[in-house]
Amino acid sequence: MKKYFTVTYKHSEAIYCANIVHAETVEAVKACYSKYEQVNIRESEQYEVDAARRRGMPIVEIENQEDVAEKERRKMKKISIDNGHTYCTPEEALEQISMDVLAVYMDDDARELVHYRLAPCSEVEFLTAYLEIAPYDLVIG
Repeated sequence: MKKYFTVTYKHSEAIYCANIVHAETVEAVKACYSKYEQVNIRESEQYEVDAARRRGMPIVEIENQEDVAEKERRKMKKISIDNGHTYCTPEEALEQISMDVLAVYMDDDARELVHYRLAPCSEVEFLTAYLEIAPYDLVIG
């Protein structure tokens, strides 16, 4: 469960800063502030968090690495028809390349799952659904 920490650190020669940070562990906070000198971290008192909220001060959210990796994994993948130089929308890709050619480059398991769930559907719907569950970007060219 996440906790609130009060972090003070030396930002530059004459500037010191203080933040309220919301994180799982003190180690995660240390990692986030590792580039600064003279970093002090302690668990925040509830009144400090309440005061920061009341004053409209930002509270820094630090996500653990597993959450970040999971979000990245779930992010909709992109499609490129020029070997990864640029990316385009499914509609733009289908204007240039047929679905039969695109299917050759798709992950077999993801393609079959979309086919099982959606068919019959339009090519744009199919390609969009594929990119939502694909394990990697679809790069052609």
